[in-house]
Amino acid sequence: MHKYLRPERLDANPDSPTAAKEWFHWKRTFTSFLTSAGEETPDKLIMLINFVSPRVYEYIGECETYDTAITLLEAVYVRPKNEVLARHLLITRRKQTGETLDQFLQELKVLTKDCNFQPITADKYKEEYTRDAFINGLCSQIVRQRLLENKILDLKTMFDQARTLDLAQGSNEVYVQPYSVTAAIGQKQDESVSYSTTKLQSVTEKDEITSAAAQRPGSKQKCFFCGNNAHARRFCPAKDASSHNCGKKGHFSKVCKSNTTSTGTSASCTPILATMTAASPQCLKKAEINVRVNERPCKALIDTGSSESFIDRQFAKLMSVNINDATGSVSMASSPLSSPIVGICNVNLNIDGHFYPNMQLSVLNKLCCDIILGQDFMKRHDSIKISFGGSRPAVEINDSNTVCGLAASSVDPPELFANLTSECRPIATKSRKYSAVDREFIEKETTRLLTEGIIEPSMSPWRAQVLVTSNERHKKRLVIDYS
Repeated sequence: MHKYLRPERLDANPDSPTAAKEWFHWKRTFTSFLTSAGEETPDKLIMLINFVSPRVYEYIGECETYDTAITLLEAVYVRPKNEVLARHLLITRRKQTGETLDQFLQELKVLTKDCNFQPITADKYKEEYTRDAFINGLCSQIVRQRLLENKILDLKTMFDQARTLDLAQGSNEVYVQPYSVTAAIGQKQDESVSYSTTKLQSVTEKDEITSAAAQRPGSKQKCFFCGNNAHARRFCPAKDASSHNCGKKGHFSKVCKSNTTSTGTSASCTPILATMTAASPQCLKKAEINVRVNERPCKALIDTGSSESFIDRQFAKLMSVNINDATGSVSMASSPLSSPIVGICNVNLNIDGHFYPNMQLSVLNKLCCDIILGQDFMKRHDSIKISFGGSRPAVEINDSNTVCGLAASSVDPPELFANLTSECRPIATKSRKYSAVDREFIEKETTRLLTEGIIEPSMSPWRAQVLVTSNERHKKRLVIDYS
């Protein structure tokens, strides 16, 4: 019986997003195989080495015991989880548009796996809840980031670290030289204001201005940022405020010198622990949808003028996606405009419950969105409907000559049989006969390969017939006979 429980060789990539899932599944099957062998089980370490690939064997080649090897592989494939961050993601998870209640509940159950919930007392639960609320309510992003560096953190240790960091920031202000906001001798008042505004933009939370009084001859000193009497910068009520005129942080609108309203958003130069993704223009929001890439939420743009699908390079790096080398260029709607392809990658895409495993995406720099889904994706469906909210009825175009706005550049394909003469004809071979079970398997496997884009229909007069093989576990496999 144990021969039917024989596991496959472990050859998972530790850098893959699904490495932990593959490891836990393989470990469970391998343990079941050892248990089924009973007294016939040889040395466990020898069995383990026999069921791993040469690449995985490099990690455990020097291990002398089975337990040591299993522990080492566990550390390689299972990345440590941050308990505080996992609970924050669970609490802040909201039901998305188009997501059913069953899907929402299942997503919450998945998020609870990393929260390390244990049977505890009421006092312990109160401490953990206080710890999470304390970290979530911190104003200083630097202190929050340092606290999140701890994978497991209790209330006392967290408060000691936070207080130490807060005191260190306060002591650091003593060493910071204040910026002068008073105009130099012989300069005009406007030049002083421009100089002070430039200094304001370069100030971070770590390097605060200790004196913010703008001075004019013969007048009382006023704070340049809030308009009140002069005071230290750390006590200024406008320190964390944003102007409604220019959108910049650190001063009130009543003292803002800008005459125009900024259309952009201000960005703090303080390092924070966050995931930044590409933002699409407002005019493309109707064609933007919520998707999940490797179980992480992001934005995707539906582009009917793109022949291929693309992913932003910065977003791919933040997702820790393996990028393989690739060359090529992408031409835009205007012929002189093009962008180089920096690589390709495979991701698992989930769109409103529709799952697309190992979907290949080309990697480009500075995309307008995290992911662009082109015609190669849309061809998998009969039609894709997007509501724009217009007053006129819907228009359905069945056969249109569209102008490609984004297409991968191509070259003329080489001739496969350039060296053959015109009299050469394909070798005639009799068609193979298959059983009903094999025909059903061939039809199902061919449909799957066509759906996933691995193969495509061909009108070539040359053919290679398929064979159906099976191993000792009677697992069928489709092969090609090129003889």
